[in-house]
Amino acid sequence: MPSFSAIFLLATTAFAALSSAAPILNLGDANTIGNIAAAPVAGINSKITLVDKREDVLHTLPIIFTTVETRLASVSEKLNAIDAVTGTEVEAVTPIINEVKEILTVAIAEVHALVGHPIEFILSVEGRVLSIPEVAYLLSSVSTLVLGVIALVFKTVSVAGAHVVLPLLVEVAHLLVALITAVTGIVEGLLVILAPILGPVIALLYNLGLGDVVAVINAIL
Repeated sequence: MPSFSAIFLLATTAFAALSSAAPILNLGDANTIGNIAAAPVAGINSKITLVDKREDVLHTLPIIFTTVETRLASVSEKLNAIDAVTGTEVEAVTPIINEVKEILTVAIAEVHALVGHPIEFILSVEGRVLSIPEVAYLLSSVSTLVLGVIALVFKTVSVAGAHVVLPLLVEVAHLLVALITAVTGIVEGLLVILAPILGPVIALLYNLGLGDVVAVINAIL
């Protein structure tokens, strides 16, 4: 399991990706946000029913988050390895975006499986119960990595390609919101701590022109 320092490094890398991404699109059109960001993401409920809810096989929140961190780091490496060639980059990034969706969908199902269990179990890892601020830090790291992946995709594809992948990326944003909502629903007081942590990242996304993605996330922050 990655250490807190490793998680911080991953989150820093993701934030760097956000900072270096070029503002290649103007996505602030209200109609675009209304039509795309409101679309539901299918498949979450079917995943939830497949998760075993016994404590001896459940993953607690810290384990869920660090697993997602590790898998998203691998996704970022795949994106960085793509040699962008106009007309082919969309074909290259689409399966990677779908992988991110699968990672988040599984995590959401695992979080929902924790409902009804003692909070001491939900927040535990290796015999220690994490504090609410520590859990907020882990969730913010996951969120920053997801947003970093979104920025990397826009950095990789052409302007025309960005319009093609935009609906997929908004689905990713929906899944991130679903994950945050699921977690804050079982950990009281978490959202109050999380919102100011993610605020600067959300503002940076908006400044990059990713208004559609921001609209989805701002719905809960």
